Amino acid sequence: MALAIFGISSLYLSFLFYFWTVGAENPPIEDIPVLLVGFSFGASFVAMFAQLGGGIYTKAADVGADLIGKVEQGIPEDDARNPAVVADLVGDNVGDCAGQCADLFESISAEILSAMILGGALAENAGLTYD
Repeated sequence: MALAIFGISSLYLSFLFYFWTVGAENPPIEDIPVLLVGFSFGASFVAMFAQLGGGIYTKAADVGADLIGKVEQGIPEDDARNPAVVADLVGDNVGDCAGQCADLFESISAEILSAMILGGALAENAGLTYD
């Protein structure tokens, strides 16, 4: 959550600073959130790859634990005698944590930006723009 807020705030302030340095007396603060939509798309892209990476690690550890335990040793899947069970549990944990954190980052970024865009559009239509 902190990374999403920090990223959006940094980009917003960067755009505001850019408009001030270009010489705009009244920077279009209601239009800056529309320029930040790329951050939301990037968050979705990062979330997809984080989920994929966690899922691949999980699946590889699970298949390894199954092959060693069930096929070669003839013991149940989550038996403590199977050393690959630790890798399976770590893989499950990595997959779940990566997926959950990636979803949180994506959701929070998209929600903050959509609220900013809606607020900017409403302020512009109500005549509350910065003059």
